[in-house]
Amino acid sequence: MMARKNGNALGLALILMSSLLLGIWATKDTIALRNILLVLGALCAIAFLYQFFRTKSVKANGINWLPIICITLALLWVIAHYFFLSISPAVQLKELTSIWLRSALASIFGLATGIALIRQPRSIGIFWAAILISFLVLCAQYLPLAWQSQNIIVPLNVEDFRRYIYIGKINPMYMGVLLIAGSTGLLLDALNFGEKDWTRKACIFWLLCLFVAMYSFAFIINTRSGILLGSLVVFAWCLYGAFLVLRNRNHLTSLASSSASKAIFVLVIALVLIGIFAKHQIQRDSGWQQLVEDIQIGYQVEKYPHWQDVNQYGFPKTESGKVVTFNTYERMAWATAGIKSIPNHPYGVGVLLLPLGLAAKELFPGVTPISTHSGWVDLTLSFGLPMLGLLLVTNIAVLYFAMRQKSPLKYSMITLSITIFTLFLVGELSNGHSLEMVFYLYALIAGTQIAQKSNDVSST
Repeated sequence: MMARKNGNALGLALILMSSLLLGIWATKDTIALRNILLVLGALCAIAFLYQFFRTKSVKANGINWLPIICITLALLWVIAHYFFLSISPAVQLKELTSIWLRSALASIFGLATGIALIRQPRSIGIFWAAILISFLVLCAQYLPLAWQSQNIIVPLNVEDFRRYIYIGKINPMYMGVLLIAGSTGLLLDALNFGEKDWTRKACIFWLLCLFVAMYSFAFIINTRSGILLGSLVVFAWCLYGAFLVLRNRNHLTSLASSSASKAIFVLVIALVLIGIFAKHQIQRDSGWQQLVEDIQIGYQVEKYPHWQDVNQYGFPKTESGKVVTFNTYERMAWATAGIKSIPNHPYGVGVLLLPLGLAAKELFPGVTPISTHSGWVDLTLSFGLPMLGLLLVTNIAVLYFAMRQKSPLKYSMITLSITIFTLFLVGELSNGHSLEMVFYLYALIAGTQIAQKSNDVSST
């Protein structure tokens, strides 16, 4: 009994520390606090895992350990790469003792927190509340500027962004999409659980998170990726819900029909919010209008070498005579050049911060970009096909197990696993705190599945 109470206390401590960490992980000037939380969290996690596996059999979880095995092998591969394949040992050693050490701590922390969440699944809402608070701070920093300018949209320069809680676009985009995904999963799990009061609260919370994130994407950050990925999370589940309703329409009771009507009403509100913010962002960002043309020119890296040094070559023009949208063109060109460079470095160049510049110089001697701004491509350039394979297996495994298990966090884990993959596809998330969060979230999802499997075995 005493051990169980201690385990519950440690579990709650892990959840609260994780919430605080998620709230500040991508914000500026928090590195010292993040390091403290990671170390304390990992130490508490070790104690928690020791207590948990004193009473639960590791063997009983079987194949559910596959994601953790892959994460462990990925971290060991980084160490092996340094000793046997390094071409920049000083840089790689620095990253080993910083980013990769924190990623290892985050993995331990995430595994234990995932197990703790299964014991009190509704606590996952604290995670998204912490991120929501950081976005409310961002809005509070922006609104006085908008009020002073008497305009809801205020163009921001680099100096303006430095005043905010988030620096640049990628950090708030990353966290905002996670906020939408997490709150959506929370609502779906509440609906699956079937308790009206909890579902009502989760619904209100979801709409608030959706509003704040989309407002930030459209008016403050001006990010196409945020609008697109945040919308896709909602649209995908709307389509799935519509499919289920149509499939079971002949078996719906009057009570179920009433609940479906309420759900449709809430979804209409959500889709209207998305439509309003998407419209403003599309009107503000001309890149949407020539997106296809920019992509077509971007992947022709030999024909249009401008991406290698835009200061020297400038930007190319589309067939319609317009100058390409610089960020769409560059990202497409960088990713294409990165993919073409992978066969020359199948085991990676060993560093996270300069992968494209190192890997592409044989094919493109004039290259100046240091990364592709696609997390999966950058990570493959850094640590090769073994790293890509291990992390893709991890993603596929956690998604598969989430779909198969009857877990109180089933839809949260499905939504998170898909969202992590898509975020890493289009975002420069292959280094720093972004990579640490990826390892943390993969381990957390795996932890929930290990704990759920243990509960299923215990109940049989």
